[in-house]
Amino acid sequence: HYYGFTEQQRSAAQTYHDQVGENYFTDLVEIHEALGLVTHYHDAVAVVPITGKTDLEVLLLSHTPGNSLYKLLYYTITTFHQKFYQPCHSISMAWPPVVSGPRGAQAQIPAIIRVA
Repeated sequence: HYYGFTEQQRSAAQTYHDQVGENYFTDLVEIHEALGLVTHYHDAVAVVPITGKTDLEVLLLSHTPGNSLYKLLYYTITTFHQKFYQPCHSISMAWPPVVSGPRGAQAQIPAIIRVA
C-alpha cells in the first residue's frame, strides 16, 4: 500500500489502465519525450513533468530499482547543485511491489523517485 503522492499516481495509473488499456507510466514518458522533457540513462529515465508541483521537479523512473536509477538520482542532485545552484528540498521514493497484484503488471508502478 502506498501513501500521499505515490498513491495518487498508482491510483491514476490503475484508472488509466482500466479505461484506456495502456500503461500510464509508459504513455507519460512518451508524451514528455515528444516535448523534449525526458532524458534516458540506461534503463532509467528522468522526466521533467509539465504538471509538476514545484519548479525544478524531476521524476526518475525505472522498471526496478537498480544502479541506473541510483546513478541518475546522483546526476540529478549534482545538476541541482552545480548548474542551478539550488538544493533539493524534497526527495521521495517508491518501489514496485515485490509480488504482482491481482490486476496484473500493466497497472503496477515502476520504481519512482521524485526530486524537487
